[in-house]
Amino acid sequence: MTLQRKITVEVPAATLESAMTLSGGGVAETVRAALADYAHRQASLKLNALRGTLKDPPDWRVLRGKDEDE
Repeated sequence: MTLQRKITVEVPAATLESAMTLSGGGVAETVRAALADYAHRQASLKLNALRGTLKDPPDWRVLRGKDEDE
């Protein structure tokens, strides 16, 4: 079981109703999905910002060899 926190947040009623209609869930499910989506988007942005900045990348031939070991 994951650790959970109870929060109180104020959001515009129309925004919440729209999100709940689109998700098909209740308030809690909609907020959880929105937070998970936000975290995923932020992580993706950080990862994309690193594009091309890997120092001393491993040789692709070595990485391809690892596929064959499995």
